[in-house]
Amino acid sequence: MLRRTLSWFAPVLLSCAILLGSAPAQAQDVSTSRSSVNIVFSGEIQPRLSYGWVEDGNDRLGYGLRRARLATRATINENAGLYLRFNAGAGNVAGVDAYAFYNTGDWSFRAGRFSGAQPRAFGLTSGQRIDAIDRAAIAERWGQRTIGGDGRDFGVQAQLSRGQTTYALMVGAGDGNWNRARGLYRESISSGDVTRGGDQTGLAVTLASQHQSTRVDGLVYGGFAGVNTAESPTTDGRTYSTYGAHLYYGADPGSQPLRAKLDVIGLRFEEVGDVRESSLGVSLLGAARIHEAAELYARYEHEDVTGTIDQTQFITTGASLSLSRLRNADAPYHHERVTLGYMVQLPEASGEPRQQLLVLQLQYTF
Repeated sequence: MLRRTLSWFAPVLLSCAILLGSAPAQAQDVSTSRSSVNIVFSGEIQPRLSYGWVEDGNDRLGYGLRRARLATRATINENAGLYLRFNAGAGNVAGVDAYAFYNTGDWSFRAGRFSGAQPRAFGLTSGQRIDAIDRAAIAERWGQRTIGGDGRDFGVQAQLSRGQTTYALMVGAGDGNWNRARGLYRESISSGDVTRGGDQTGLAVTLASQHQSTRVDGLVYGGFAGVNTAESPTTDGRTYSTYGAHLYYGADPGSQPLRAKLDVIGLRFEEVGDVRESSLGVSLLGAARIHEAAELYARYEHEDVTGTIDQTQFITTGASLSLSRLRNADAPYHHERVTLGYMVQLPEASGEPRQQLLVLQLQYTF
C-alpha cells in the first residue's frame, strides 16, 4: 500500500518542481476601447491527491480538483464595476461570484451573488489563503445548514470603513442556490408564472463587524449576528438565528512567525415538533513558521448539536510550503503553494465510525 501511495504522489511532486523553476505569474490587465474601463483577469487551480478511510469501512485513494477558477474584475471610473468568477473544478463551468460594486469614500456597496456578512472563517476567508487544506469544519457545516455550501447568497450589502473598523450589513435571499425556484429570483411578466411556483417572502439579514488593532500587528477581531426567515431546503424549511465571533493573530498563512486563530459559531433553529435544534462550534488554530517559505499548523474543533445530542471533534494538522516565496522572499505566500494535511473526525455518538483523510494539494494562482 505504501509503495502504491508513493507512486500516486510522484506526479504531484514533479508538478511542484516544475512550478519552482517557472516564472512568477501576476494578475493580467487588459486594455479596452473605453479609456475609463480597466479589466483585470485572475485565476487559481488546486489539484490534490487524497486518501480517505473510515474505521471498519471503506477506503479510497484518488486525484481531484478542489478549485479551478477564473475571475474578471472590470472597474469603471475607479468607483463602480463588476466582478465575475467561474469554477470548473466540478467538471462543468459554474458561476461562483457575480456582483456589481460601487465605492465612494468610506462606503462600499455590492449587489448580486457574493460572500457577504457571515462567519469570518467561512466565505470571507479566501480559498487561496486557507490555513490548512480546507476551511474550519464548523464553518463549512454552518454553510451547509444555512445559505449553502459555497458561502454565497443573492442580495445587497452596504459596508462602512472607519479607521481600522469595518461594519457590513447584508440583506439576502437566505438561499444562495442558483435554482430559479429558490435563491435566484429573476422572473419576467412573460413567463406565465412570476413566482415560478414559489410562495415565500422571507429574507436573511446579517450584520458583521471587524477591527484591526493598531497596537498589535496582525491582530484582528470581530463578530456577526443575523436571522434568516427564507425557510429554504438547506434549513429543512426552518427559520433560524445565528451569531459568532473571531479573534485572529495572523490571519493569512506565512504572514508572521507565530499565528493563532479562534472562531466561535452559533446557530439556533425555530422549534419544530417540540424540538429546537441548535449548534455551537469552536475552532482553535495555531501555526508556526519553520522557514521563510514554510509553516506547520494544527487545528482543534468541537461542535455540539443539541437537537440530536450530537458532539463531534475535528483535528487537523500538517504543513505548507510556498514555492513562490522560495523563489523570491518578497513574493506572496499563496501564489504557488503545496499543502499537506491530515484530518480526523471523532464523533462522540456511539456507533459512528472515526473518519480520516490525508491530502496533498498544489495551489497555483495568477
